[in-house]
Amino acid sequence: MIIKGYTSTGILNLTALILSACLTLIMLSCDKDDVQVQQADKDTIVHKLAIVAPVGDEATKIRMERTAEWFIGNFDEALKNDTLKIKLQPEWYDELNADLEELGRQLAAREDVTAIIGPFGNESMAQFAAACQKNRKPLIAPTITSEEIMRRYAVSTAGNRETTNKESFFWPLCESDVALTETMLKHYVIQAQSN
Repeated sequence: MIIKGYTSTGILNLTALILSACLTLIMLSCDKDDVQVQQADKDTIVHKLAIVAPVGDEATKIRMERTAEWFIGNFDEALKNDTLKIKLQPEWYDELNADLEELGRQLAAREDVTAIIGPFGNESMAQFAAACQKNRKPLIAPTITSEEIMRRYAVSTAGNRETTNKESFFWPLCESDVALTETMLKHYVIQAQSN
């Protein structure tokens, strides 16, 4: 077990989903004016993705990097005949061994980072997300289920003007604990009625 509630296999399976969501995020939410991008050549735009994950040991890191390389290879293949040339460049950070508040501030302030994927844990995200909110840095939350965190960083028109989000930056990929509980209860009721 890498972090409470998540095995390395579960995290690896989410990596492909996360990177797919990142593609969508890049194409829908970022204009050239929104982020400073590098030009690999005159036709290619490089998007750096900071990945903050519970890497743990070297074997887990290798498997996660291999999954990311697989996704990026498929992404490159899908765009090979397109006039828009995008190169995704991941940067890895270990969620388990980082000062997450400081790392959040550093990554959110970097103009060359297009988006941040992770951290994976609810407690880690609670420490990390405020800096991304302040800088409007796109933040993909792969495994966050905390209703409190989702509500705090969701787009809203109600509440305090200084703390209310009016622009998207937070992209959770999982349902909240409440929604997951409702789904499990509905499934249980259906199973009980069929017996």
